[in-house]
Amino acid sequence: AGGPTPIAVIRAACAARDDEIEALVAASLLRRHDDQRIEAAHDRIREVAVGELSPDQLRATHLAVGQAFEALGGGEAQALAEHFALAGDEVRALDYTERAAIEAHAALAFERAAQLYRRALVLLGEREPARRRGLELALAEQLVDLGRGAAAAAMFESLAGTAESPRAARDLRRRAASELVKNGYLDEGMDTITPVLRELGIWQPRGTIGAILGTVWNRVLLAVRGYGFRVREASQVPARLSSESTPCWPPRPACRITRRSSPAINRPGRFVWPCGLVSRAD
Repeated sequence: AGGPTPIAVIRAACAARDDEIEALVAASLLRRHDDQRIEAAHDRIREVAVGELSPDQLRATHLAVGQAFEALGGGEAQALAEHFALAGDEVRALDYTERAAIEAHAALAFERAAQLYRRALVLLGEREPARRRGLELALAEQLVDLGRGAAAAAMFESLAGTAESPRAARDLRRRAASELVKNGYLDEGMDTITPVLRELGIWQPRGTIGAILGTVWNRVLLAVRGYGFRVREASQVPARLSSESTPCWPPRPACRITRRSSPAINRPGRFVWPCGLVSRAD
């Protein structure tokens, strides 16, 4: 199994008797731990034992160990993924690889999670396009957490090209632009977000003079209109306004919006806050 393994798993996988296990321990070929796990006494012993197995026997052994862990519990997802992958069971290997990636992300092991998502994509191949998109999106998010914004942006852009709806494509391109800007690729980020804003009819200044004029114009409109607003539920906000607001809202804002809320919309001549509940982030 490549490491300390519960004796119960060894019994189930190899049909080994207790006296056989004790004989190997007595001969110093196996090492017994206090928690009733055993392993090869030395890496060279394990390598020689594995080398004596034919390819078919090795696959069968990995499959038996994986199935024993499944039946008895206690095995780590990544270890199970490796056993099933070496056994040729790509379906279960994929399931456990994806589970291991989720566990690594929860443990803040972003580098390992990214490696596992890449491995899952290799195992999946071109099957199940929807699942592949989910894995690619998860990998892109791991790259964001690792600070590799340019690589994540490229993946967001690629996913936007095959998004299930125009709104989903806009959101992915917005995330790509955000990562490019945060990583210092200002021109590339502006080139990415500008078509999204134009698609929604939102003016985006590209020069210093245009930015200054736009700021002055917005200030004049706000002075005429005032800063008052009326809180509305998300269901009361027209879908068009909600769509327009999405590209203007940062991916990780300073305040947390509930699931049923919509972000703020700040356009010339309009200042709306159509969310139901807003609370400060902890």
